[in-house]
Amino acid sequence: MKNISIIIITYKSEKIIYNFIKKIPSTIKTIIVENSKNYELKKNIEQNYKNISVYINENNGVSSALNFAVDKIETKYFLQISPD
Repeated sequence: MKNISIIIITYKSEKIIYNFIKKIPSTIKTIIVENSKNYELKKNIEQNYKNISVYINENNGVSSALNFAVDKIETKYFLQISPD
């Protein structure tokens, strides 16, 4: 699993994101792009999940957020999934 990262694009999904990320194995590097400027969500997730990085981004749409996240990954492959 060292060759894959997970990218999650989210916007005001705080109510469901925690249940969602609990299912991701801690060995998989995960990037969350939060488009709603929820800095509290970023802080809480990064404190509790060492394999997850959260980036706060302008809400310019899913494609823009995905391009932003792809620039951050360090693996050969990625999987983009939605928490909803």
